[in-house]
Amino acid sequence: MLANRGYAIAYITDEPVGWGITTQPLAPLMSGTGRPDTPRDRKLPPDVGTNRWLRATVSNREQQLPWLATWETYRATVLAASTAQLAMFPGAEISASTASQTHTGHHNGHALAHGIQNLTGPPSAGTFETIGLRYGWFLPNTLLSNINLNQFGVSSASIAHPTGRFRWPLFGPSPDYQRLTTVRYDGFELMSGPLQTNFAPSASPMEAWRREIVANLAQTFLGNGFPSARTGSDWGGDGSQFIDISYFTFIGLPSRPSDMRHLLQDALSASLRAGRTIASRLGGIAALRLRNTQGTLQEIGSRFTMPVNATVSGDIVLRAARSGTYTVRIIENSSGDSGLTEARTSSGLATHQQTHSLTAGQTIVIPVSFRFAGGQRAFHVVVEHSSILANDIIYTSPIFIRQ
Repeated sequence: MLANRGYAIAYITDEPVGWGITTQPLAPLMSGTGRPDTPRDRKLPPDVGTNRWLRATVSNREQQLPWLATWETYRATVLAASTAQLAMFPGAEISASTASQTHTGHHNGHALAHGIQNLTGPPSAGTFETIGLRYGWFLPNTLLSNINLNQFGVSSASIAHPTGRFRWPLFGPSPDYQRLTTVRYDGFELMSGPLQTNFAPSASPMEAWRREIVANLAQTFLGNGFPSARTGSDWGGDGSQFIDISYFTFIGLPSRPSDMRHLLQDALSASLRAGRTIASRLGGIAALRLRNTQGTLQEIGSRFTMPVNATVSGDIVLRAARSGTYTVRIIENSSGDSGLTEARTSSGLATHQQTHSLTAGQTIVIPVSFRFAGGQRAFHVVVEHSSILANDIIYTSPIFIRQ
């Protein structure tokens, strides 16, 4: 399914065991329920240990423990599913909550763990119950810290589906927005799951994302992470075979192997930590590049300095996934203003956007130039597409400039 949709990388983030289990300590297992069924004729009795058998036989989660996969088995199975066209990597989805390390109740959201080496964390950092990634509720800072420590300098966290009931503890609805997270994280899902219907810049995930970019500016310029633009399918569970996997995250890699089985997970993890990502609803791509004081084009995720009132120039490379009209804007988030401030295009400050009529597969390069007003600022591109059938929308991660 993934290969047929044109994906080159799939990151599988299943949940570690813990939900609904009160026994401590928990074994470091993955919570996927056993093996898939193999008989083609569903009238046959299910094999012992398969999903169907567990659902029909096991009355509680703790009884499933003997049938659940270890991290090592899960990791090996995901990696072995890679093909020349598609690289498969293992990660995990962990719960965040306002309660600390309990094993029951409702969580408030998920963080996705990328680049981790296991579920237990480094032995030098503590015990499994204190720094591990079991699926028991964690306070936001504890959760993000445990992910970052798992393979220090490689592993990273991103915020999953920050909307609805699972909006994550730090993203309350405006004006009750509060920022509870002080620990580094490196990604933010702007598009997630099969139920999201609003992808506009005014949607709550996008508003929270811009606020987080601004709130984190000082730390970003110190070399810490920032919430790069991501997407996720949240695909799994009963009935998921009838739901299409949606959305794309484009990742800037140093190089792309001809055989995707040769892509190293650490190389992918480095690009994710660097925030070199673009979120796209239908597969269109827009890459922002801005020149530094030396005249060198800097890619998404870059940070550099410029004099106040200097002219910043560069371009936007736009490739259309669908035919139709594309509206292109550069959004500036400056310190003290977390909303949509001024959109700058090559037409100058008086005109805040450009429109282009493109056919599917067409690529254009749009020159941009604007004045840098000083301070600490982040610039990202929003592309809104309209057509008769389905509308695409694209968000790039920012480029950061300070005086």
